Amino acid sequence: MLKFETPISHRRYVESSGKRSCIMGYLGKGLEVWSYPVKILRNLKTNVFIRKTSERFELTEIVKNIIIKPEFVEIIYVHPLLTIEEILFSPLDFPGTFVIYQIDSFTDFEMIFSFFPELNLMWPGAIGGQYSYWSNELSGFIISEPTENFSAVIRVKEGHKNSYEGDHSFSDVPYSIHVNISKGKSEKIFSVVGGIFDRKSCENLLKLEENIETEIKKAEKHYKNFLSKTLSVETPDKELNEFFNWGKVSILKGMVINPVLGEGLTAGIGVSGRSTRPGFNWFFAGDFGINTLGILGYGDYEIIKKNLEFYIKYQRDDGRIPHEISQSAGLIDWFDKYGNFAYLHADTTAWYLLAFAMYVIESGDFEFAEKMKEKIIKAYRFYDGFFDESGMILNQKAGLGALEVGEFKRPKYDIYTNGIYLAALKKLIPVMAELKEEKLAEEMQKKVEKISQKIEDLWINDKNYYSLSVSSEGKLLDLLTPWPAFPISLGLLNRKRAKIHIKKLKSSSIFTPWGVRSVEKGKNYDPLNYNFGSVWYFINGFVSLAAYNLEDSIFGWQLIKAAIRAFFEEGSTHLQEVYSGDRFVPLNTAVAHQLFAIGPVLMAILRGTFGIEKDCITSTLTFRPQIPAHWNYFKLKNIEFNDTKINIEFERKGNISTMKFTNLKKVPIKIVLSLKKPLSGEINLSYSEGSAFVKDEKDEIKICFELKDEKILQYSEIGFKFSVEYENLKYGFSNDNPVLYHLKDESELHVLGNNNAIVYLWSNLDFQPKPEELIADNLEKKLYRFSISSGRELQVSFFKNKEG
Repeated sequence: MLKFETPISHRRYVESSGKRSCIMGYLGKGLEVWSYPVKILRNLKTNVFIRKTSERFELTEIVKNIIIKPEFVEIIYVHPLLTIEEILFSPLDFPGTFVIYQIDSFTDFEMIFSFFPELNLMWPGAIGGQYSYWSNELSGFIISEPTENFSAVIRVKEGHKNSYEGDHSFSDVPYSIHVNISKGKSEKIFSVVGGIFDRKSCENLLKLEENIETEIKKAEKHYKNFLSKTLSVETPDKELNEFFNWGKVSILKGMVINPVLGEGLTAGIGVSGRSTRPGFNWFFAGDFGINTLGILGYGDYEIIKKNLEFYIKYQRDDGRIPHEISQSAGLIDWFDKYGNFAYLHADTTAWYLLAFAMYVIESGDFEFAEKMKEKIIKAYRFYDGFFDESGMILNQKAGLGALEVGEFKRPKYDIYTNGIYLAALKKLIPVMAELKEEKLAEEMQKKVEKISQKIEDLWINDKNYYSLSVSSEGKLLDLLTPWPAFPISLGLLNRKRAKIHIKKLKSSSIFTPWGVRSVEKGKNYDPLNYNFGSVWYFINGFVSLAAYNLEDSIFGWQLIKAAIRAFFEEGSTHLQEVYSGDRFVPLNTAVAHQLFAIGPVLMAILRGTFGIEKDCITSTLTFRPQIPAHWNYFKLKNIEFNDTKINIEFERKGNISTMKFTNLKKVPIKIVLSLKKPLSGEINLSYSEGSAFVKDEKDEIKICFELKDEKILQYSEIGFKFSVEYENLKYGFSNDNPVLYHLKDESELHVLGNNNAIVYLWSNLDFQPKPEELIADNLEKKLYRFSISSGRELQVSFFKNKEG
């Protein structure tokens, strides 16, 4: 089972979340508790008073270790006289949270729990008239309001009131509960239950205290089953393996059951402090769509189907899918009074259409597609009123696209919104054809052709990159940004131009060792600006996939590895929303657990590094791996596809590679294996069983075969491969000249920059680099590692042996 031990840090984010509740906060700054959609308390802290030594301190002052598991967070505190294990636990499906203390003490002492009660709805809802009183029977505070529709209980068994509480309003002084702890071993539970309940119902909820161990085991089993049934990855890169598993769990923990609205995927979880906006812990259809490509990749079809059903419930009469839905939406006039929030973005409906089409193509669930058909067509028709004569979506009419802030947020149209819409149309065409909507599919095809031609007008000839947007005056925004990577990653733009644009993103003005900035350095750049300077792993995931699709696997891998290192540096088992463009540090305003920071990186790993593409319409699984050159093995298990599951194993010994495909349920499928040829080299294929069609192309060979049970392919490679990895990213100093690379000709590799890096190069031929330029460590017979020191321009020349 997963377990993550994280170092102590004053900025360490901790969180235990279930589908109905959450406890979270930064170490030493107090925790807050939510029972959706109600915030129950904030600034929860635990203090200790030891009479023997007259010491009084907050527990976080003696923290020794933090252990994170999918089911709970364990924090260990050690003092010369006592040890306390604190477990933060929000059950899977329960409106409340428990903080469990396992205590071992040499002396009697006291624990004091302090907090501020809130009992308020998530933004922008509100509750008035809150009051509280102490219950000796419950050993805790009861908080409620006059209608008793909202209530909560905060208690510790055998606890005593240790503060003054307001009668008809909450006190500005923290409430506190005092508990005497006897010498020896003992257990205490701090319970917070309630939400949309009356007081009596809250008291009944406390009965779960007696079955906490059962609930923990239930949660452990839930996550264990989830990890075992979804796709798993095993590679020589241990960080990647761990990141992949935790990434899946991080997204799963975004699923919330709201008692009024239903179950759906939120955008993220983060502290609200004195406000009632917990990060982005409400429902965003666009964020769901963004994460779909990653989630489908590892085979969690159930979560995609649930969210397609969830968001379509709130489709507007004109077909539009809501951009965001507060968890208070079921209790306030959200879709009318707050409609500007609900329907803010133009790209949301396109993301939803793309998510639907991708789900149907990759799951083969045409029964669901037929059921959803009329609503999907309605969503497709929504855009009919927002085109101009070019066929492009007008952001000025339809809503926001890539940018949410700044002077460029309302362009005539942008490449991002139209790119997502174009991708949705291309994926919908085969789906509509399967649903016998041939005329509609033909109509979509005509739109695809029209938009595909017009979108190329965003190319700036004299700058050699794609513009993000066009102003109302028809002027192209003359700034280099990564936003065109979205349509590039989906294979929509001119391939030659796309390669040039992606190469531009490797320039020092926009590329840092921890990722690509949201805009190049210049007068519009601000490293703290959400849209104009910061680094988003959401964007970087799509840039990575775009690079892989254009055969730039080194750049694609660098961006994935940068996100993985940010994950381990952060140490919370989640990824922060946004990082500074100048330093490898998350912004203070960043949401600590942001789903779309994780989802696109998982997408890039699965669809880029491993090149997995599923098509249930043709029953074809395409596999186009572009793994780092120094990997000598990998294992992919539980690739769910077309009523079966596939395992793929790769092993390389010397220049001989073996690829094994196993069909676990023996439902016949087609496999297309695409192998990229080494630089200045060839692939020689040999196989002994069955027949396969082999197509030899300039840069790769394609092997097509039917997989019924098992297939083993062997091949040898003649030529050389290389890959780049960064090191010393920990402190994230600003880097104006990051590592760049290109092949000058077939025998030379140039590496430029002042950033420490490592280059791995594997060759089937013997070679010798010039010793005066750098030193190569021979890791294996054919594998070398070069250490690139800072401030130098390096050139590696390869000399073939006589036999070569």
